[in-house]
Amino acid sequence: MAPHIALAGLLVVLAVGALCGVFVPRVFANLMSVLVVTAVAWPRLYELAIPPRFALAVFLALGAVSCALCLSATVADRTLVSVIVLGFTGIVLVAFMGFQVVTGAIGDSYFRYFVLVPLSMAYGYLLVRSGRIAQMGHALLAVAVVSSLLAVVERVTGGPILTGNPFDELIDGQYRASVFSEHTLVLSSLIVGALTVAVVATRGATRVTAILVLFAGIATTFSRGALVLAGVYVIAAAVWAGVPGIRRHFSTVKVAALGLVLVAAPLLFVWQPLDVNGVTSSDPTVASAQYRGAIYAVALDSLRTHPLGWGPTGPPKGEYTLRSAFGTLDVSDTVDSELVHTALDFGYVGLALLAAIVVVVVCRLRADRWWSHMALLITAVGLYLSIHSWLSLLSLWAIALGAVVANPPSRSSAELTDAGSPPILQRSARPVEHPDTSTPTPVRA
Repeated sequence: MAPHIALAGLLVVLAVGALCGVFVPRVFANLMSVLVVTAVAWPRLYELAIPPRFALAVFLALGAVSCALCLSATVADRTLVSVIVLGFTGIVLVAFMGFQVVTGAIGDSYFRYFVLVPLSMAYGYLLVRSGRIAQMGHALLAVAVVSSLLAVVERVTGGPILTGNPFDELIDGQYRASVFSEHTLVLSSLIVGALTVAVVATRGATRVTAILVLFAGIATTFSRGALVLAGVYVIAAAVWAGVPGIRRHFSTVKVAALGLVLVAAPLLFVWQPLDVNGVTSSDPTVASAQYRGAIYAVALDSLRTHPLGWGPTGPPKGEYTLRSAFGTLDVSDTVDSELVHTALDFGYVGLALLAAIVVVVVCRLRADRWWSHMALLITAVGLYLSIHSWLSLLSLWAIALGAVVANPPSRSSAELTDAGSPPILQRSARPVEHPDTSTPTPVRA
């Protein structure tokens, strides 16, 4: 389907959806949670009919509208909200088409930073404020479980369910599952994000079964980073639940963790010698680890010559290359770290913003709010995968960050995740204490 035809069709869907949301906001909000999650996790499935980025933008806008309508008391207010969001989304998508005509690289950057990120953050924020966050969690977990089961099928059969993924690949002669996601490592990261819902928002046999299925899905991607991250998270959650007294020291733990991260992160840029210019191993697994170490040295060199970065499109081809047994690797094509990619694109300003995100995520972490856990885990994924290179991962990250910012200190998580929870119309002037709340393309992984 031609992009301009798909855009016109989706804008019509946007208008009709916004109109439906005026009259049945809560039902519509639940439906949009499912559509947003599927658009995030299964973009290649949407690609069979329409450009997935258009669908994701429209669903995010409709999701934000549906949540905002749950906060509006009158039909007039709901209509005003719908018109505002409809107008914004229509304008930015039409502008995106214009930028695509000028140059694909600029158009892609425009879409990521001026369409996808603000819509995703607004949606995450409104999910919490409208009391719809539980429905989003249920949809995320259900889609992740289905994705994991399909990934196991791909692993057993040794081939993709949906052919044509340019990132289908083998490691040590074994197929790495990707299902309908953008990449096998993106799939593992999305499953790690959904793991937080299984740990926090489910109980008993349901929790155990969901965790086992999700771990099986991660294992099919052969992502060591995702497996380690998921394992550490589940162990930490188990210790947290098994030792209730530790919650009294949660604030101290957060401060210590924040200090450790802010002190350790800069060391990642200097732990490799500056003359690293190649990957020596011919073993794919070892070479992947060597490559990730080498690009930190490249990032340090880039900060010295370009303190404000190279811009959203990154350094030009051939600027930073590494020798390897697999040929010459161009860093501009493959950046396996959000930290490094941010340094290359936006320099010290980008790193400062990333540090601010870490501070907010750690400070807003709550033991019983899975969306704050998801924000932390996806941020940690940035140590071995460039988050903003992938629309799916960037969108889920932004949704989680928006939800974290909306964390109201005056209401318990039980209220926020109750299906019949009333919306949060305003923030309390004086916080109330609660016992449970004080507390470019990747290479092979």
